This record gives sequence, structure tokens and C-alpha cells, in this order.
Amino acid sequence: MPHQRQKTGTVGEAVARAYLESCGYLILTQNWHAGRWGEIDIVASKGDELVFVEVKTRYSHEYGLPVESMTPWKIKHILKTAKFYLQKINLK
Repeated sequence: MPHQRQKTGTVGEAVARAYLESCGYLILTQNWHAGRWGEIDIVASKGDELVFVEVKTRYSHEYGLPVESMTPWKIKHILKTAKFYLQKINLK
């Protein structure tokens, strides 16, 4: 089953990327690994805006909506990873 979840995630990231690009965002990186800090699915920019995107793909609502998987812990973890990304590219 993990292999199928990986395929689902890849499809979801491709859809998210296409959507962001259609909205005028430039994709700066995808699946950016920050070692022990984690991973950012997509980093994109539009004008002066820099966005960090967490992609959650579901084919059904059997296990809830994707947004429901965004716990306070997960949000905090993403913020730490985003700060690490900004440090790495010297945007602190």
C-alpha cells in the first residue's frame, strides 16, 4: 500500500503544480528536503510573494478531508522547515 500512496502523492503534487502555474506562480523547487526538519512539497513565487505548499491528496473522504490532516504539530513543523529554507537561500 505505501507504493500506491506514493503514486497518489505524486499525482496530487503534479495537479497542485499545474494549478499554481496556471495562477501565475513560478515553481522554485519541489520536494525540498531539509534533513531532519522535513520536506516542503512545493516552493513557489509570484511577484514578491513566496509560498510554501503542503500537498495532501485524497481520492475519497473516507479518512476525512485533506485539511483535517493539518494538525497544529504539522503546521509548526512546516513553519520550521520553511524558516530553514529561507536561511539556506539567505532570505532570513
